[in-house]
Amino acid sequence: MPGELSLEAGLLLSQRYRLDAPIGAGGMGEVWRGVDLGLNRPIAIKILPAQLAQDPTGVARFRREAESAAGLQHPGICAVFDIDTHGPVTFLVMELLQGTDLAKLLAANPRGLPIDQVVGLAEQITDALAAAHARGVVHRDIKPANLFLQQDGRVKVCDFGIARLVDRTTLTATGGVLGTPRYMAPEEFRGQPVDHRVDLYALGGVLYELFTGAPAFDADDSGLAAIMYKHLNETPLPPRSHRPDLPAHLERLVLDLLAKAPDRRPVSAAAVRDFLRRSGHAATPLPGPPPYLRPVERSQEATTVTASAVVEAPKSRKGLVAAAVGGVLAVALAGAGAFALLNGSGGDGAKAKTTPRASSTGVPMLQPVGETVPGQARPGDRYPIGRMAIVPVTHGARTDAVGVTVTSIVKGSKADLAGLALPGSDKQDTPYYVHFSLTNLGPDDPYLDFSSADKMVGIDAAGHSVTSTIALDDPKAYPGQCRPVAIDDGGFRHGARYDTCTVILEPRSQDITAVQWWEKPYDLGDGQGVDWKR
Repeated sequence: MPGELSLEAGLLLSQRYRLDAPIGAGGMGEVWRGVDLGLNRPIAIKILPAQLAQDPTGVARFRREAESAAGLQHPGICAVFDIDTHGPVTFLVMELLQGTDLAKLLAANPRGLPIDQVVGLAEQITDALAAAHARGVVHRDIKPANLFLQQDGRVKVCDFGIARLVDRTTLTATGGVLGTPRYMAPEEFRGQPVDHRVDLYALGGVLYELFTGAPAFDADDSGLAAIMYKHLNETPLPPRSHRPDLPAHLERLVLDLLAKAPDRRPVSAAAVRDFLRRSGHAATPLPGPPPYLRPVERSQEATTVTASAVVEAPKSRKGLVAAAVGGVLAVALAGAGAFALLNGSGGDGAKAKTTPRASSTGVPMLQPVGETVPGQARPGDRYPIGRMAIVPVTHGARTDAVGVTVTSIVKGSKADLAGLALPGSDKQDTPYYVHFSLTNLGPDDPYLDFSSADKMVGIDAAGHSVTSTIALDDPKAYPGQCRPVAIDDGGFRHGARYDTCTVILEPRSQDITAVQWWEKPYDLGDGQGVDWKR
């Protein structure tokens, strides 16, 4: 390319900085080991790629890196000494570090690092991020490869290559992706405004890997669409499912950092640092809620729930994906009505034994005990349409107290299925639309990611279970009589209610006379599940 400069050992840039040997490359430049001849000290020189150097936006972003990083004076941040040009080359002069990055350290420790070591690393990283955030600088590419462990045990946060000052206009072009998808926050994928909390989310992904050796979101399909879908819609497995010896309060910290909604993440890197210093090396934390979370105000204990928009799953994804529909989905139960439902009779006339606690929502608070909840329905209980059953919903190490209410069971016609993307044999079945609601009767759950569309099965007139349901990725691909809804991570607050539905396909020309909740600890069959009779 005309005007392109050949980079080679011995090249002298700006009559001062000598290139010695290449040591790495990334999306925003190539890095060389070199020497500052003016001060006779070893340095690292980062050079903007030639193709980007021709782009004024690329050059402006590169200069922004220098401006942002040069203003950050902190022992945990790689120092930037200078920015200059040499002919067609634009370059940064940085501190030369000796050691290894955390990506290489993870590769050498595929089951994760010692817990105390990770806590110590996290303390240093959050201290550095706190300093950057205090100056309005967001890194936007926190990942193991940008965290450098020096030979003396200190960590440096490197490569503010896509950092931007929060109070300035972003230089990201429309549709451009800044950051590494494995660690990008949901709001970055959506193209929404970002702040320091994207760094906290990425840190959660890094800590998940450091503790467990496994990524928080691991897709069979490594493409951008698959990774994006998981960040937007799925909840990572609890870290202790990979590493049982991880203390519960550290697992919660990681999951809080990975909350989908920014407001559900810790308030600041400084708050996380302080928590780690006080409780990170302890077997149990100090009593009370984690101090790094924003206190929940009464006005936030809302009676409405808004579901986040959900992108369509990649075509390679298998199984059911129930997608949320934007907008306000449902309102919580009114206090008096909820209390009547909770204390009403089950199908066998037995009084539900509950231990309600006061709640500002008016809905009694049920505290799960292990994998059970007070007053939960028993296998074989039968309820009339409109009556709530209390059931446990277990995911990972957590159990939620959920009120399930079937509101209608409506028989459709085969014509409803004619235009759907279903196998031909399914189009010969008769659809039944089961509408029901899910209400959180227990504490807020910021982690639940629950697909409800396959949790109801039918019981036909002969007493046979009908387990065939429609399983489509796109809710708009369902018949107009049913739009399944998933509970998104961060949305299941105490008192919140989701209205959803299941489409059951009856192949035997038998009427479906009842439906059954099919979720642990209940099973299929008479006397094994929780039924609502049509």
